[in-house]
Amino acid sequence: MKLRNIIMPLCLALASVCQADRLVTRAADIIECKVTAVDEATVKYRKPGEPFDREISRGDIFKIKYDNGEEETFPALSASAPTSPADRAAYGPQYRNTETEPDWNAFPPAGRRYHIGDWYSENGVEGIVIWTTSDGRHGRILNKRKFNTSMFSKPSPFFTGPADIPLGMSDTANGYANMLALSRFIADNPQYGNDMFPIRDMLAALGQGWYLPSAKELEYLEKLRDSEVAYSGENTRFNGKTVKWHKILNHVSKSHGGDKHDDYYRLSSTEVYSPGGASATFEALYGDPQAPQFALLKVTSEAAERTKPFIRTRGLPFYAFHLF
Repeated sequence: MKLRNIIMPLCLALASVCQADRLVTRAADIIECKVTAVDEATVKYRKPGEPFDREISRGDIFKIKYDNGEEETFPALSASAPTSPADRAAYGPQYRNTETEPDWNAFPPAGRRYHIGDWYSENGVEGIVIWTTSDGRHGRILNKRKFNTSMFSKPSPFFTGPADIPLGMSDTANGYANMLALSRFIADNPQYGNDMFPIRDMLAALGQGWYLPSAKELEYLEKLRDSEVAYSGENTRFNGKTVKWHKILNHVSKSHGGDKHDDYYRLSSTEVYSPGGASATFEALYGDPQAPQFALLKVTSEAAERTKPFIRTRGLPFYAFHLF
């Protein structure tokens, strides 16, 4: 009887430790715990081995993954970020997302046929080919460098003016169109000087035509990098081998003095509002913190403190694309 009295509480204790919920925060942290209460303002939880409840603001939680497999996602709490259809409509057509294809006829055809993984070098523009039209004479290239990667420094935002001002960069598939829309915004709003667009200045320093890719262009790159190919191309190192594209792209970049392009968090040029996900003010990460991020960073100097949790992602890097 005494042995049973000892074993039963021990088993119950072990069971309580094994059955852990998981809090996923908007800073992409994961807390193993047991959720004890959820109300309108806070989430209370208890960590294994602790006899007391802890508390975290509901606005800091992206989702709860319960031990029974169920998940509960929490909308971002942001005074300046419209998350409902009615709120978005009040901001006007700038936040009604569009999806367009570049006008390839506006670009002169390349001097030869290109394939994914080739090194492009024509008319002073160089980069890694990541997508082509069917004839290989037009496509997208990736700059060999990556940007905004300084360790332990505040990430450079895209816009430092009022974070709730729509820039008109509403295209989810065409980052080049977003940059053209931004140029129109600046021309129509001279009160916002060029110094208020730090990332645009970085892109301009690369030369004409470089742009911050859209969310879907980054999603395409993510899928491309993780896919395998029976390679046959100009990179003899990989000819005849089945290899993931990220090995080829990174090899081409590094062989031309560039960087690896394996970052999990990246900035896009798409102003996206999605319930429970991103806001253009970057009050929250875009989508699931455990998935690749494609968020436009607009933050005022007063709100810059909110970016501190993201410094550990090496400054929220961004890539530069170019059309040919």
